[in-house]
Amino acid sequence: MTVTLMPGSPVDYSDLSADEQNLYMEITEMFGEKWTHEQTLDFMGELDHYSITTLDNLLDAFSYVTDCQYTEDGAKAEYAEYFHCECLGEAYAYEKVVVDWTATYDYALKFDTFIIEFDGDFYFFNSNY
Repeated sequence: MTVTLMPGSPVDYSDLSADEQNLYMEITEMFGEKWTHEQTLDFMGELDHYSITTLDNLLDAFSYVTDCQYTEDGAKAEYAEYFHCECLGEAYAYEKVVVDWTATYDYALKFDTFIIEFDGDFYFFNSNY
């Protein structure tokens, strides 16, 4: 099967299984349109280390992505704030206190989350998918 992802650049991934092809296409749609074919396959290899090998695994596990403006600690802090404010709706509790979001991640979230740093971005996944 040959699919064109960018104008003028056909991608042949006929050597991938149907599940791998579906995963490849979803990765490209979600956050990899800027990546080459090889980079997408490399990212799939990173996911495979965590047993994310199908589209369903990816959709169940993926939580958040932040760009390269941060160090890993900065990315952890942004994710922890996102998780507590957007997912848990606890933003109101932090209006009058100072929160160390990196420490929050390291204390409360690191055991249920793993991070893949790829192409300058930090991708957060739920370990319990």
